[in-house]
Amino acid sequence: MQHQIKSIVTISILLITIISLHTGFTNEKDELLEIISKYYGINPLYTPLLEEGIKDIENAIQKYPESKYLANGYYQSGYLKFKMGRYKDALNEFRKVKTVPEASERLLIATQNMIGQSLRYMCRKDEAISAFGELARMTDEVNIIESFQNRSFKKEMALAAHVYKAELYTEKSIYDQAIREYEQFISLKPSGDK
Repeated sequence: MQHQIKSIVTISILLITIISLHTGFTNEKDELLEIISKYYGINPLYTPLLEEGIKDIENAIQKYPESKYLANGYYQSGYLKFKMGRYKDALNEFRKVKTVPEASERLLIATQNMIGQSLRYMCRKDEAISAFGELARMTDEVNIIESFQNRSFKKEMALAAHVYKAELYTEKSIYDQAIREYEQFISLKPSGDK
């Protein structure tokens, strides 16, 4: 009986080890993720901390280019630069996110929004309209298996994309296109929402 218990324990430990190695689960911390997390949600009015965050994240990206959070590192670096009004630099970081094959769909959608916002603030309206058009296309594909939270996120981003495009068309005095975008927004918005 005792021999059987030892065998079961040994097999269990072996299975846990194999599963952990196969799924990439380790007890090691991801240094890049820790640095990204440190600067998440900082006050945009505190410029020294934004600068420190950008430096730390860029150094961590250089030091840990194999991190599974590389795309998140580029995004956070871009976001901090965006908060500082460095839109061209932010745009470059956001574009790097799209080059990382492991980037999640949710991160790619958020990144596309920030690409559009960066272009908008750089007064590159035609490119911003195109970027928001791509955002709307990305969010149109709602998989029935997706979690409610992810579907809700995609829907909100799609609604925002149409509003941003409408605002840009209005700024360019292309009112018929602006009206079409607002109509798209209205058609997507649930009737009970205000």
